[in-house]
Amino acid sequence: MPNALRLSFGVSRMKKIILIIFCALAWMAAQAAPARAQSPIQVTSAPYAAEIAKRITFPLEVSSSADITKIYLSVRFPGTTAAGSRIIPKFSESPKVKTMAVWNLDRELVGMPGGYLPPGAEGVYSWHIEDAAGNVLDTPPAPFRVNDERFEWQKIENDRFAVYWYKGGEAFGQSIFDRLNQTIDRIEESIGARYPDKIQVFVYADDSAFESILSPGHSNAEFVGATPVDEFSVMLVKSAPEDLQFALVAAPHELVHMVINQELGAGLGQVSLPLWMNEGLASYYEYDPPKMEERYQTLLDDAIKNDTLLRLRNYASTRPNDYDEGLLMYGQGYSVVEFIVNQFGRAKLAQIFQELKHGSADDAFQKVLGVNQDGLENLWRKQVGAIQKNYATQPTATALAQPTFALSSAETPASSGVATPTAQSVAAAPTAASAPATAPAANNNPASNNRGNSFCGIEFGGIALAIVGMYGWRKRKRS
Repeated sequence: MPNALRLSFGVSRMKKIILIIFCALAWMAAQAAPARAQSPIQVTSAPYAAEIAKRITFPLEVSSSADITKIYLSVRFPGTTAAGSRIIPKFSESPKVKTMAVWNLDRELVGMPGGYLPPGAEGVYSWHIEDAAGNVLDTPPAPFRVNDERFEWQKIENDRFAVYWYKGGEAFGQSIFDRLNQTIDRIEESIGARYPDKIQVFVYADDSAFESILSPGHSNAEFVGATPVDEFSVMLVKSAPEDLQFALVAAPHELVHMVINQELGAGLGQVSLPLWMNEGLASYYEYDPPKMEERYQTLLDDAIKNDTLLRLRNYASTRPNDYDEGLLMYGQGYSVVEFIVNQFGRAKLAQIFQELKHGSADDAFQKVLGVNQDGLENLWRKQVGAIQKNYATQPTATALAQPTFALSSAETPASSGVATPTAQSVAAAPTAASAPATAPAANNNPASNNRGNSFCGIEFGGIALAIVGMYGWRKRKRS
């Protein structure tokens, strides 16, 4: 494996093929249109320039025999669920026009044309031009890519992952790469899934650089340690070489959410998957062999002893609003997933996921395990020595609105998106900025247009928010 290679961004073969086919078909269509082939409109388009976390600029020079009256730039993302957009540049009508369209990448400038795109995102762009004589020209789609050229990247890859990092030796990147490959084999075997695309993983060693490439949905970006951007099969991780152990836990956690989101999609299955199970699975596959984090185990043991365990059903789609309660949900979720694997087998876990695509969690558990969600909890309670509950006489807690600050990386029923057109962007379905991600202590603001969801946590406010910064995957403060 080559060492310390210059960043050479790789993408999945499938997406690359889609881009090539898309561009080729568009070019052939343009050539086949007689009116356009005879158009006097002549275009000189300089190469685009992408400045990470700032903007992508698309220069244009165009001339015709009559005044140019209309120009817009179309940006699309073939092979992804991300929304494209049209951007109308400023220009004065004239037979010769020199202008520039700008796709905004700055997470602070949410009102500008464009939208959030992570490093590694790829798309295509084309110009539409009209003149006063009725001539029309659509240029063939050209590819573009968002590269982060602030650093000299190293890279290691296979057909499933491309891991990029800029601080640390080869062993640092190799360790993360190896752990990801081990994790994806384990989780895909467990739930009977297959992630179809190559996942690009960008490991940032600097807090400010990492925070600059997060989506606007991360209102508390300083607390985020890792996050997936499912639309582009990208994962962002914050880890300096001395924090390798954090990366070896955070990256697998987020990878599990990516595989789950891919398997269940953003439809009925994604809504049906209980939050406690989603986070329990992600926590279960953080280590190989699995082990529960000590802080979770301590809270779980105390809750079993004091009869203060959570009712799982109450956390099927609602996150805890208390710090310790959130940690306990992780511990219970981990323990119940472990119970299912040990008592029923991994094949049953895969069957549950297949059933979740078609019905509720109760239906899935009942069909595969012979019990509903409450029944599963009582079987688990018996196994761990906890008091069993007669939930038939106890009301279910009222579900609250989903918070914007999450305890973990998979905000269950909603999905997230990128490439948010604004009022100045003319066409394309609008979407909100991509949601955050990464385990206990990051922010999440889910929106439409993503295969899955992102991050783990809850919004406390005031002093409590500072406490959350210490939660799980918190930002590591060093003296």
